[in-house]
Amino acid sequence: MAILMLTSYDLLHSKDFWSRQKVQKMAEILRFSASFVCKGADFLMQ
Repeated sequence: MAILMLTSYDLLHSKDFWSRQKVQKMAEILRFSASFVCKGADFLMQ
C-alpha cells in the first residue's frame, strides 16, 4: 500500500496532465475501497 501511495504521489507531481487526472481517479477509488474495508473490519471486530 505504501508503494502505491508513493507511486501515485510521483505521478501527481509529473507534468503529464492526463496521467495526473487518471491517478486522482484511482486515488479516489482506492480511498473509497480502503474506507469500505476499514468499516467492514470494524463491523466484524464487534
